[in-house]
Order: sequence, then C-alpha cells, then structure tokens
Amino acid sequence: MESFAVPAPADELDPAASLDRVRRTARAQAMRIRISLEHESAEGIGLHQRLRLLAAEMAAEGLRAEVVIQDDCAPELAEETAVALHDSAREALRNTLKHSGTRRAVVSVEEIGGGVSLTVRDHGAGFDVGDRRRGFGLENSIIARMAEIGGFARIESSPGLGTRVVLLAPSVLRLPVG
Repeated sequence: MESFAVPAPADELDPAASLDRVRRTARAQAMRIRISLEHESAEGIGLHQRLRLLAAEMAAEGLRAEVVIQDDCAPELAEETAVALHDSAREALRNTLKHSGTRRAVVSVEEIGGGVSLTVRDHGAGFDVGDRRRGFGLENSIIARMAEIGGFARIESSPGLGTRVVLLAPSVLRLPVG
C-alpha cells in the first residue's frame, strides 16, 4: 500500500495505465487482506483458500483468474498435495499471462474418484503441444511436480484455440518409490 504514495515515472507518461495498475493492485491487496483475516497463515489452509490467494496474486499482475469450485468439492488433502496443485496452477497461470495474449483464465476444481481434478483454461493464442520446446516451466514446475505426489498433468493446446492444463491428484498422498 505504501507504494501507492511513491510517484513513478510512468505516472506522467501514461496516467490511465498507472491508475489501472493501482486499481488492480488495490483489488488484489484487498482480497489478500480479507483472506488473511479469515486464516492466520497459509500453513494449514485448504486448496480453495490457496486458489483464492492465487487469483489475487494474478490479479495484481494483470490476469483475471476466475476460480470455480464444484459445490460439493471439499476434499481433505495432504499439505504436499495442496501445495503441488497450487504451485502447478500458478505456473499454468503465469504461462497464460506470458504467452497466451489474453488476460482471463478459469481455474476449476472438482472431486473425482479418489482425488481432485484442477483445470486451468484460457482462450488465448494456444500452441502446438507436439512442437513445444521442452522447458523448465511445463516439465518441472507442472509435470514433475504432479508426478512427485503420485499425480498427473496433461497439457492440451492448439494454435488459436487456447490452452487447458489438467492436474489430477490423489486425495491420499502416494510418494514415488525408489
């Protein structure tokens, strides 16, 4: 909040953009404050609250991430599972922000037999999954992270049709053997 009081060089060059940035940041900070008042720390909070905090974080960066949670979806997840889903969703949303050309995404969560499905969807530029470069983000920040908890990640995309990242995680933590 203190940063709002400090003038920035961009304020004079593009006042409308600066005001928009201030508004986005204020909305995101207000959401963080509301959530933090409800929960003392991120430690021990559920997946739903983590995703709401993530939406606030993304809003501050210029991406409107709508979080949709199935009405009866309230799984008890191991801390490691909730963290892996949150961090993988964050990477998918950061990729949306960096590469998709859109400023909107939807994060949906539903319980499935024996676990949770979390999907991040955008209607941006998309890409050819078969031609993608093997990069740190998708391979390590999403696919490997989900494998570490016995889960799975699938990336679906086509040029011009957007991208969907599907994360599947077991409710009971199953660490890989070996």
